[in-house]
Amino acid sequence: MEKDPADDRNVHENHRQRLKNRFFKSGALDLEPHVLLELFLFGVIPRIDTNPVSHRLLERFGTLDGVFSAEAEELLAVPGVGAATADYIRRSAAGMTDGIVGAYDSASPMSFERAACIFIWSMRRDPSTRLMFILLDGKGALIRTERFRFSAADPDEVLRISESFAEAGASSVVIGVREGEDVPDCRSINERVPVGDVISIRGYSAVSLIFRPPTTFT
Repeated sequence: MEKDPADDRNVHENHRQRLKNRFFKSGALDLEPHVLLELFLFGVIPRIDTNPVSHRLLERFGTLDGVFSAEAEELLAVPGVGAATADYIRRSAAGMTDGIVGAYDSASPMSFERAACIFIWSMRRDPSTRLMFILLDGKGALIRTERFRFSAADPDEVLRISESFAEAGASSVVIGVREGEDVPDCRSINERVPVGDVISIRGYSAVSLIFRPPTTFT
């Protein structure tokens, strides 16, 4: 008895809906890179299982950053990636960059998700970043970010930079720490600028070390 092609369509549709439900329930930060890439490819590959090609892309380029930074010719060399898919990835890369710039430039109050996005993107772009601060004004909007390569265990450095935050007019700061690094002494920072949150970053995952669940920093 021949297999009904509709069975395969139903399997793929159910799988896609399960991934979408995971995304809507947990958000992007709780999803593995290959799952995020699968979801992204739904927009250009409407009926074929995108799981194999997402794995091949990550095996070829290493990270999501690598995939979205690849040239079209490199993408086309990956089995399952055609001209339309390569063009979709390249065009979306510019949009993702615009989204990151928007996360930095927005005057709206800082949320956990926005802060996590800034920390993750910055630490992926610069693997030497061990510690990062987001300075916020009295309305919770971003003033600027600061990235550091030194360990938070150096109390003199932490004291020096916290004093500079106060001089910059920051009303609060959000701290991003790469997982495995020392967490700054928040008490010494709080004496100068209140700490809104401390967020631990591991790859594309972010966990608040203060709030359960994460909250906005208004």
